[in-house]
Amino acid sequence: MLLRKGRGEERVAKIQDSPGIFLFTLSASLTLPEHKQRCEELRKLAYTVLAKEHAYGALDIDFNVCYENTMDGDKSKYDELQAFINRYSELDYPNGLKSALHKCLDVALQAQNFDLQRSLEQELKKLSEETGTTLLWITGYINLISRYHLRSGYTDLIKNTVLDIYQEIAQYQLPMTQGQAASLLTDIYIQQQDSEEAKRWASVCEEQWDQCIEATSSIGRL
Repeated sequence: MLLRKGRGEERVAKIQDSPGIFLFTLSASLTLPEHKQRCEELRKLAYTVLAKEHAYGALDIDFNVCYENTMDGDKSKYDELQAFINRYSELDYPNGLKSALHKCLDVALQAQNFDLQRSLEQELKKLSEETGTTLLWITGYINLISRYHLRSGYTDLIKNTVLDIYQEIAQYQLPMTQGQAASLLTDIYIQQQDSEEAKRWASVCEEQWDQCIEATSSIGRL
């Protein structure tokens, strides 16, 4: 089959420049159980190539294998995951470190290990400050804590953090994110049986959602 010029040619060039990454990407696309053996074969081949030609490609493969084993219930891999995080930290590879930290959060959430979750959150916050991606961290953090804050045991700590976040993002006029933060604060104050603060933040949440609706309507009228 002939590839069209343009993007097709770019893809061919990338494959030729880095066949190891192509093999790894191909292996990751084989997700069905019946493709497991073929996936492993491609992954091993990719590892052999990347170990010679790429600064961190082999590390990505090692980490992903460990991650998959841990998500499948192998708790003995926890220390290995931490060792991989340390290796990512030693490289000038912030995207790889960010991806690894987020995958470790998947492990922590599955295990309901809230101490580990909190530690990983702080590592991601530090990384976002170093790379100038604080707003992305804020969005990810709010989505994360909305999944576990009511049972985490860190209610006061999370409340104070979200209050700080709300003040920080107010300057950017992000009603969707502010509405999410206000909704979380409403839930937290309800849990703490503080009805006055719960009502206040529920009103703030409603105001922010109304702004989202108005903004969406304005875009539709353009």
